[in-house]
Amino acid sequence: MVRSLIQATKDHEIDQAKEVAFVTGASSGIGRAVAVRLAARGAAVGLFSRSEAGLTETAQLVRDAGGTSLVLVGDVTDEPAVSAAVRRTVEQLGPLRTTVACAGVIALGTVPEMKIADWHEVIGVNLTGCSSRPAMRSRRWSRPAGARSWG
Repeated sequence: MVRSLIQATKDHEIDQAKEVAFVTGASSGIGRAVAVRLAARGAAVGLFSRSEAGLTETAQLVRDAGGTSLVLVGDVTDEPAVSAAVRRTVEQLGPLRTTVACAGVIALGTVPEMKIADWHEVIGVNLTGCSSRPAMRSRRWSRPAGARSWG
């Protein structure tokens, strides 16, 4: 899937040479595909997720697409960690233009059966964490973009 996105993007290139993006959940799935596509279009991408191994794989796919990235390990529920990652992205890649919130988790079962710790994680990652507030504040104005896949 990611490789086909790279080719489709190269076929329809958009000049994003000065674009800098920050993508949460970039270690797999939709977040990975978005990061690779942005990079293939010329954007430098800050890759943020809890999985260093997954981010390393995404960074290689970004390089394969001819792009530049910065691996940033952290949890979207930890606002100081997100703020530090956004700061590093701006310092090393340039001012942010795009933020994409793709971090997401699910808890199996019904809400009444869910453990309270699982409930807090789902709300923290999928609701609070997806706001990418530090990234928005770095620009003083922003419209968040998010993507989720369940299943």
